[in-house]
Amino acid sequence: MDQRSTNLGVLPELQQLSIRSKQHKQAGLTAQALAATRRSQAAEASRSNRDQLLRAKRLRHAPYDSFSLGPSHIVQPESPKTRIAQLVASISAASTSLCDRHKALRALRQLLSEGDALLLAAAQAGAGNCLAKSLVIRHNSAVELKTVFEAAWAITTMAAGPPESVAAVLPAAPMLILLLRCPSTHVAEQSAWALGNMAGDSAVARSRLQANGAVKPLLHRLLAAQDHPERHTLSTACTAAWALSNLLQDQSQAIKEVFAVAGGAQGLIRLLATSSNLELLVETAWALCHATHSQTDANRLVHLGLIQAATQQIRACTMQARSGEEGMLAVLGLLTPLLRTITNVAALGGHDTCSQLLSPPACDCIIAMAEVCLAGKDAGLKAEAARLCASIAAMPCRRGEAGGHRGQQALQPLLPVLLNVFVNAELHAQREAAYAFANLLAAKECEGIGAVSVAQMLVQEEALAALQTGLRCSDQDLMLVLLHLVGMVSKLKPEYRSGLSTMLADDINVLARDGAPSQGVASHILECITVSDNAM
Repeated sequence: MDQRSTNLGVLPELQQLSIRSKQHKQAGLTAQALAATRRSQAAEASRSNRDQLLRAKRLRHAPYDSFSLGPSHIVQPESPKTRIAQLVASISAASTSLCDRHKALRALRQLLSEGDALLLAAAQAGAGNCLAKSLVIRHNSAVELKTVFEAAWAITTMAAGPPESVAAVLPAAPMLILLLRCPSTHVAEQSAWALGNMAGDSAVARSRLQANGAVKPLLHRLLAAQDHPERHTLSTACTAAWALSNLLQDQSQAIKEVFAVAGGAQGLIRLLATSSNLELLVETAWALCHATHSQTDANRLVHLGLIQAATQQIRACTMQARSGEEGMLAVLGLLTPLLRTITNVAALGGHDTCSQLLSPPACDCIIAMAEVCLAGKDAGLKAEAARLCASIAAMPCRRGEAGGHRGQQALQPLLPVLLNVFVNAELHAQREAAYAFANLLAAKECEGIGAVSVAQMLVQEEALAALQTGLRCSDQDLMLVLLHLVGMVSKLKPEYRSGLSTMLADDINVLARDGAPSQGVASHILECITVSDNAM
């Protein structure tokens, strides 16, 4: 273990840190231990950000327009819930003509858009069963296709609702998967949309969709955009890509199926490199982001050219973002999955992957993008870029031309803007910047200039004020990593102990007494910064 960590003491309370926050103790470990720690870190970071990653459910909106179902139907029921029950009965009745069933499905779909209460009422009335039965195409007539389209749209709306509503329509998934192969792009796209909403609901739903065979037809619909870039095909491909990205979350088996499809993973990378459609690029980038959540999959994608493809888009996004605020807004949706993809690769990749990331032209493009995001106005991008810096700093030690840690050398130009994020940004971005500084401080074994530079930056007045504010916040992860930052700085530069003690001892003393998860760590760090230089 790193000598600094040994001298500071490895306390049981450290187990309460998130796995990613332990990166600052990585220097001095073996390459295998580094890889294992970074794998655990990436998995934990993925889980902790799951709610943010789920851009899960989308509604297809249309203006409501009521209509008469004919003299044999009740046009004005006592309540919308009563009307839903009547429409479900009409759709389910064997005597209902195809034309009347289409009208009833349209009316039901419009009612379902009025809120969760009606979605629950539809589920209780048995809408899921009748909608699933309405997805059958027998004669491929225009009216039949419109009827199936309305049924798929109604399912899409119910799948965007509460869990009870989703559970009611989940049995329709096998039919929706079959409809992905429908010659009608409208029907195929609406089916993909419904499956995407289901996949965004829960891990259970994703497992069920994967078991029913949703991955392969979604991937085929997505890759069809390469050979047939027509408008309708492109729109369907975008929806299929979004649905696939939802499905790949937490589903290692689904990711394996992507690799199992001939040209599947290569096709995703090729789309990322060559597509000119921003929406398709965004959804493809998200799919690749979720596919890089394991070391094996990340390295396989890197071998297939992921870094080159991502770098190409990163360069284009950076140029556009630098053109002004409008340019940044235009590429905002693409930058987030690109940043996360590179962060996953940096955290999980082996030495060959790290060499690619830390060598031109990839390194230059990545650092330029990180600088733009760290200096920008978007808090989310600041946090993503800071997390990327933390992963780069935690890479296995590879010496650069000047003999120092290549990750440290790459991040040197970002230190001022990273410090600004640490001092002035929102809490979640500040936390990620703290992890980055901790990892830089931990890279002592490579004897780069980064650790000393970081220590000097963290004892500046504004940085000490940020440390003090962070130690008073309610974020336990942030408090713990800040405590270790203080301890690491005091160990690396003993001459700073007096200033650290003067500025921070009172706040650390409060943490040492309050019984919080950081209590033991705070007591130990307080002892480190208050001990005399001679005693050390």
